[in-house]
Amino acid sequence: MDHSIDNDFWYRDISFTGINVGDYRRFVSALAIGVSNHITNLVYISDENLKEFSGIDYWDRYNIFSYQNEIMYDLLQHIKGLLQTACNKLDINYIEQKYHIHGWVDIYNGEFNETDIDNLSWYDEAMTNNVFTGMFLLDAEDSSNYYLKNGEIKEIENMPGRLNIFTNHKWFHGKWTQDRPKIVFRFNIYPLSSLPPLEDYVTRYIPL
Repeated sequence: MDHSIDNDFWYRDISFTGINVGDYRRFVSALAIGVSNHITNLVYISDENLKEFSGIDYWDRYNIFSYQNEIMYDLLQHIKGLLQTACNKLDINYIEQKYHIHGWVDIYNGEFNETDIDNLSWYDEAMTNNVFTGMFLLDAEDSSNYYLKNGEIKEIENMPGRLNIFTNHKWFHGKWTQDRPKIVFRFNIYPLSSLPPLEDYVTRYIPL
């Protein structure tokens, strides 16, 4: 079931039977092996050395949705469904937009404790017309993110297994003080007419 925090922020709680964070970590490891064919100095990621890798370093060098993997296929179907719900509520013609998606893995290591919320370096991808950004929260409990809309800042708790997408919001990471990595799948969704120039990216967006 899809839920909204406001008309521009939607989420869905996903349950993959038999899937846990360890399975996702193994997928991240396999992903690293595939990406390493194109990127030097990217090594295999085991549970033991996961803390040595941060997927954000290579975020524009690959697309997680281009890998043939049952988990990612299922996730992509949930993203499509949630995006269609949001588009229906916002009177956006989903078919006419011809949406494309780019996704990557973010692994946050160590303590992140940003407290000056009045001076955050906001991410603003979702401020472009009909553009959405979102994330699938794998191992992110005991944390939150900040969201900015119309001058109002909201702090929203991160729930494991939650998929969210939003538009017309800026956002930034909240506190992370755990001694384990925080693992998030992030993605941007653009209409075909608004795709960034291809030369800005090594990888292509793929049709959603």
